[in-house]
Amino acid sequence: MLHQNFYEDHIEYINDFKKYNFNFKKINSKKNYTSVLKILGFDCLKSRTELKKLFGWDNKIKIFFAIFFLYTYDLMHGQDLRNKGVYHNTKIADLKKKKMLVD
Repeated sequence: MLHQNFYEDHIEYINDFKKYNFNFKKINSKKNYTSVLKILGFDCLKSRTELKKLFGWDNKIKIFFAIFFLYTYDLMHGQDLRNKGVYHNTKIADLKKKKMLVD
């Protein structure tokens, strides 16, 4: 019974490839290569500049404020908390000694 379900699942995958005119007799052909790229979504791939614009990493104001808040946070709390915070396996007792963690 398990073998039959496994076979049926593979038949569905094969039928999906046949929708994109995949030729199983000539697997290494150029036509198969382009159809597999289409199946995998290669035509929707974005360039580096498009991704920067999409994520907002090219925004100068965001970059300025991120750097500004980073330096103000370092001035207020010190770089030790940012570099060796609780998330970087620092012991709680060490943080209490440095007065970075209040009970």
